[in-house]
Amino acid sequence: LEASSHFQKTAKLDFPVFNGGQYCFSGYFPMYGQQPGYLSFNIIQGGHKYTWKRYSGNHGNRWLHMRLSINSHAPSFQFELEGHTGSGYHSDIAMDDLFVTQGHC
Repeated sequence: LEASSHFQKTAKLDFPVFNGGQYCFSGYFPMYGQQPGYLSFNIIQGGHKYTWKRYSGNHGNRWLHMRLSINSHAPSFQFELEGHTGSGYHSDIAMDDLFVTQGHC
């Protein structure tokens, strides 16, 4: 998410719908800069959205490895990444190597 001239903006990345069960969501992202925003990992099931994990603040100039285990008892569900830029042009957010695999992380 490019923050220059796009302060306080939200972008969402929706994944395909999965059958209920146990899954591992993994990926890398940096959270570095002045006035960083946040990155939320959401689960959508049964018409409701739940924030499973939210990252915010400055985590240093490095890529963070995110691994989240999900065990959904719903018949189907969907993963959503929601990024929100901060209030400064140094609040970019990037994501890379995003994977969803079946089973526990």
